[in-house]
Amino acid sequence: MNAIQASLIKSYLKILETCSPDWSAKRVYSLMSNPRKLGFKPNESQIVEKATKGVFNFNGTDIKTYKWGTGKKKALVIHGWEGKAANFGGIIEVLLKDDFTIEGFDGPGHGLSPKVSITMFDYCQLVLEFMQNNHYDLVITHSFGSVALVYSLNQNPKLEIEKLFMITTPDSFEERVDHVVQMVGLSGKTKDGILNLVKKTTGFESDDLVLSKVCPSINNVGKVQIIQGKQDRIIGIDQARKVAANWDKASIIELEKAGHYKILWDERTYQALQQFLA
Repeated sequence: MNAIQASLIKSYLKILETCSPDWSAKRVYSLMSNPRKLGFKPNESQIVEKATKGVFNFNGTDIKTYKWGTGKKKALVIHGWEGKAANFGGIIEVLLKDDFTIEGFDGPGHGLSPKVSITMFDYCQLVLEFMQNNHYDLVITHSFGSVALVYSLNQNPKLEIEKLFMITTPDSFEERVDHVVQMVGLSGKTKDGILNLVKKTTGFESDDLVLSKVCPSINNVGKVQIIQGKQDRIIGIDQARKVAANWDKASIIELEKAGHYKILWDERTYQALQQFLA
């Protein structure tokens, strides 16, 4: 999307909000439910080529799955919104050297999976179903993948994880809505409309996905490491700090000059992961 298109969409949404905040809420929520498919960088394409590929059926859609290595320990990587398993390419290489078998997937509408409409709540349910019959020694999440993982652990206490490594960690769905609404220049009226629409269509209250409130009661994970860039422009450092402060299992590492996506390919992230696994 170029600058002219973005400006036209913002103007259109502002007109909708003036006429009816419910209309603008429906339109913004629709945009939020249709993730952009971002291209593959060379290092991401290379890690995909190394994987054994399969499919996992979720709500009638066969999503792409990946498996790397044959190690004794088992890890799962969970990408964020508009992400893909290949985002973890550098991390996967680190894990392969540490005797891990690594699994991952591209959510519906993401990566190499079919382009379909999917809400963030659908994505949470996907993670829950994908993990139901598997045991993982290690789970690594990025961005909204952290929310989906915490939702799964909370929904099914029988899921047990020895170690959880969270890369950029949002605190709540409502903060995500705040970010999107502000990004398109709309007001709290549209935000309230989106939250009401979510409750009406999914049954979720905004408090259902607040990590700082949910995490303290989660006992089916052993050790948690959060790593976050201080200058992350998509998820503010305060969100990760709030999660860490309210979860006694978690500690936080804060990196200077580590962007939301660049942190996935940062040598300091690899070093933190190796120390966490030691």
